[in-house]
Amino acid sequence: MIPAQSLDGSLSFSPLDSSFNLKRLSSTGFSSTVALWVYLGAGISGVKNLFSANLYTLEYNSTQKRLRLKYGTNFNWVQLVTPTDSIQPDTWTQIQVTYTGGQTGVASGSVSTYYNQFKIYINGISQTTSNSNANFGYNVSNIATTASFGSTGIKTASVAIWSAVRNQTGILNAYNSGKL
Repeated sequence: MIPAQSLDGSLSFSPLDSSFNLKRLSSTGFSSTVALWVYLGAGISGVKNLFSANLYTLEYNSTQKRLRLKYGTNFNWVQLVTPTDSIQPDTWTQIQVTYTGGQTGVASGSVSTYYNQFKIYINGISQTTSNSNANFGYNVSNIATTASFGSTGIKTASVAIWSAVRNQTGILNAYNSGKL
C-alpha cells in the first residue's frame, strides 16, 4: 500500500490496511509525529499494540487505562508511561506522539535528556509521564523501515505521520476540529 500525501505534509492510511513501509522513524536527526484516532472498548483486556515501528512501540494497558511508549530493544530501552486512567474506554481518543529527532544513547548521566526527546498527547493534552530505562536507553541511527498499527478489539479511524514535530497548539487544534 502506498500512503497518500496530504496538503499539510502528513501521510494518511486506509483503516483497512494495518501496515506500511517507512524510510525512517525515530532516527537521530529525523523528527516525527505519529497521530492516531482510536476507539478502545471496555471489553479489551490486557496490553494491546496501538502502533509499532521496529524498536518504537506504543501500547494500551486496559487494566490501568494508560499508554506505554517504549523505544529500544528488550534489553536496552527508554520507556514513558502515561498516568493511570489517562485513557477513557468506550470513546474515540486522539493520540499523538512526537519525537524531536534528538540523540538517545547509553550515557547514564544523560538518561533524563533521552526521555525529553518524546512527548505523548491524549486528546490534545500533553501527558506527564513516568519514565524508566534499562541499560541507559538505546542508541541507533535508523530504527524503522516498517510499521504496523492496531490490535484485536481496537478500532482505528485514521493514522497520520509527519516528518516534523507538531507543536502543542497544532495538536490541540487538530483534536478540537476532530482531525489529525
